[in-house]
This record gives sequence, C-alpha cells and structure tokens, in this order.
Amino acid sequence: MRFTHLFINRPILATVVSVFITLIGLGAMFVLPVARYPEIVPPTVQVTTVYPGASAEVVAQTVATPLEQQINGVEDMIYMSSQSTGDGKLTITVTFRIGTDLNVAQMLTQNRVQDALPRLPEDVQRLGVQVRKSTPTILLAVHLYSPDTTRDLLYLSNYATLHIKDALARLPGVGDVQLFGARDYAMRIWLDPDKTAAYRLTAAEVLAALRAQNVQVSAGVLNQPPISSEGAYQINVQTLGRLSTPEQFADIVVKTDDRGRVTRIRDIGRVEIGAADYGATAYMDRSDGLPLLIFAQPGANSLAVEHEVLSTMAELKKSFPPGVDSIVIYDPTIFVAKSVREVVVTIFVAVLLVVGVVILFLQNGALRARHIPKQPVAVRAGAGGRHRRRRCDRRSRECRAQHRGRHAAERGSAPDNGRGRRRARLDRADLVRRIRAVGFSLGHNGAVLPPVRRHDRGIHGDFLYRFPDAESGTVRAAAQAACPSVGARRFWVLAAGDRV
Repeated sequence: MRFTHLFINRPILATVVSVFITLIGLGAMFVLPVARYPEIVPPTVQVTTVYPGASAEVVAQTVATPLEQQINGVEDMIYMSSQSTGDGKLTITVTFRIGTDLNVAQMLTQNRVQDALPRLPEDVQRLGVQVRKSTPTILLAVHLYSPDTTRDLLYLSNYATLHIKDALARLPGVGDVQLFGARDYAMRIWLDPDKTAAYRLTAAEVLAALRAQNVQVSAGVLNQPPISSEGAYQINVQTLGRLSTPEQFADIVVKTDDRGRVTRIRDIGRVEIGAADYGATAYMDRSDGLPLLIFAQPGANSLAVEHEVLSTMAELKKSFPPGVDSIVIYDPTIFVAKSVREVVVTIFVAVLLVVGVVILFLQNGALRARHIPKQPVAVRAGAGGRHRRRRCDRRSRECRAQHRGRHAAERGSAPDNGRGRRRARLDRADLVRRIRAVGFSLGHNGAVLPPVRRHDRGIHGDFLYRFPDAESGTVRAAAQAACPSVGARRFWVLAAGDRV
C-alpha cells in the first residue's frame, strides 16, 4: 500500500493530522517574524559638525580634511563620503562592510574623531563633533503646522524641540529625529558698520566682549570658615550669569576709555530674538510647516517603529496648544503593511481551501456523491495485476477440476468440472451479500473493481461486475434484492453466460 493510500483509506486520521498541522501553523504565525530578509545594505556611521559663518570651501579645507585623514583606514571600512554646505555644516558618511557590528564601528570612528579634534578650528571644537549610527533612508515624515496661521515657524520649531523631538527619539527602534528647516531661538545682534568704525571697533572685539560678559560663574560664598570674625550666616553669592533678554545684551560694555566714556552694544547696533538659521524653509500646503524626519535604527522593524511613532504622536496631539496640528505626509511603510496583509489573507485562503478539500474528498461516499457530478468512470486494472490474478484463478480452477476428476474416476462416474456442485451450493442470500459488499466498497472507500474482460464495459457510466460461477437467474434475483441497499451508484451484475 502506498503512503498516500494510508490517508485516503483513513479519512479520520487524515483529518486529525490536518487539524494538528493547521494549529501548529497558527501558533507559529504569532511567534515567528512576518518577514526576515538578509542584510543587504552596508551599515553606516555619520559624523556631523557645524562651523558658523564659514563657506563650503572653508569647511572642506579646515574641518573636513583633518577629519577625513584621521577616519580613513578605520577597521572594516569600505569607503566614505563628505558633504560641505554653504551654511557651515559638514556631514561625513562612513560605510562599513556588511555584517560589521555597528556599535563597534561607531566606537572606532569616535576614537578617530577625538584624535582629529585638536586640529579643528576653535568654534568647531566648542560646538562639538557628533558621531551617530545612521540609516540612509527616511522611515517617516511628520509635519507640524498651524492650520489657522496663528503660529509662525519659529514657534513651531521651538515647540517641536522642547516637547516632540525628545519623546520620539526615546522610542525603541528610532535612530534619529531631525527637524528640517528648524528655527532654533537665538539672540541676534546686528552691528552698524558705520557706527562700529566710528568707535574704532571690530567684529572680533564685539564678539570677545560678548563671550566675556555672557558667562555663568561661581561667585563664591560669604562667611565660609575658616574666618577671623564670627558670622551668623553663610551666604552664597549669586550673580546674573547668562543673559536672556535683548535688553540685557544691549547693555553689554564693549569699550571704555580714559575719560570714563562707555560704549555699549546698543550704541553700535541692535539686538533682537530670532532664529539661528534661515537657510532652509519647509512648507505644507503653501503655508509654513516643520517636517520631523524619523530615521530607524539599522535592523529595526519598520512596521513596529512606524506604529510606535504614530501612537506617540496621537498622544502628544492631545496636548497641542491652539493653532498647532500635525499630519503625516510621507509614509513608505504603507506599501509594506499592505503587502504583509495580503500575505496573511493568502495564508488563510489556502487554509480554507485545504480544509474544504479534506471535508469533500475524505468523507464517506454518500457525501462525496452529492458534491461531485457523476461522470463516466473507466475502471481498469493494471496489466501486470490483471494477468497475475487471471493465472491464479485459472490454476485454482484446474486444480479443483483435477481433484473432482480423480474422485469421479474412483466412483466410476463421468468427470465433472465442479460448476454444477458450486451452483448447487450457491444460493440467493449468498449472492445478495456479495453484491452488497461490492457496492458498499465502491461507494464508501472508492476501491477498484476486480479486472474485467475486454468485452466487459461500463453502461452509461455505471460499474460492471461479473460473477463467473453463478447462474443467470440467481444473479438477477440477488441483484434486484441488493440494489436498494447500495444507493451510491448503479451496478451491472453478470453471470457466467451473460454478455453485455
């Protein structure tokens, strides 16, 4: 018996195995990842810094060159690229081989950057050089805007920096959050060239005065022991520290002379609160908008990160001030989510089809007969099996005939082929049981009929069965009695002398 017949002849076993396989698959679907692809994008590390007021050429010569010389040759590096812009920004992207541990690559790059810091300009050292793991593609873009135009871009940028950026950066899987076209608050001092020249001042002297007087210092403590005089209290000295209003900056002393004349910032210019950079501007439907660009960590699940970001934005949106709203403009994970959804639907459809096939084709014959149209079925046995069975039947008949012949010779009577005695022993009830057994076997298990001779054929698509050792009258009477109990298909039953 073939392996496939094991399940065809045992429908209950096949159903149980199918149910177990289906349950195991459903359980594994919620545990295994939806998709897992090999790493095909090389990991990258970004080095960024700013040189205020410098042109792209100056940044490339004074900042990019020392950093590139030190970073070049770091372990497992493939190549690197640098970009210097006219607003003084520098971005160096270091690409490593596939499979490199990004944490180790970031640490090695950071060590090389520290070696290059003494060679960088003072302004760059003061602002610092950032080394971060990066992903070249944007995962999500959330726009912050004012529907009624009551909030300007400066307010939106400041609100996003204080209340939104840090909340999104803390989410699992988020690598970086960048504000495109950000307007960070800054104190802007505009110098009048004519007045500055009249007071014989330069921009460097004004800048030195600002740095000297806009500092946070520890002024000390009064009556701190050991002291010679006794004091009831020990008091900490508090000074103004860093300035915060335009009026305070305007009162900064820039120059004094022997006559006691004092030159302040308000004498040579004006002070106002504005943005630190106006180099880039973003729009949303022809109005000012602030895009928040979300970058995922290397190897993070994009769908999970996108879900976390949208859920966090929905919570933060409840506390937005009047005149502030957010909208998702760019979301490439929509295509990925729809593709995964279609895969899940396809899996469930395939499961339903398999269950349907099992129910239809592995049940009893009556159910199968109701759902499958009756078609002409040719029932034929294999050539090898047909010849073997014919030889066995012929040999058994010859042996029985020889045995009867010897007994007849001993009694002195004519030999008989044994058919008469067999007919005498065969009654109607025996034939009824045999015909019912053949019909039940065909209707329930779909068994193949015994081989038939070439001239025996099906009539109108029904099955044909021959009893070679029975008389015609007995077979017809038994067939009429057995046909009502068969039910599944009609059977044509022939005796030894009948022909189709």
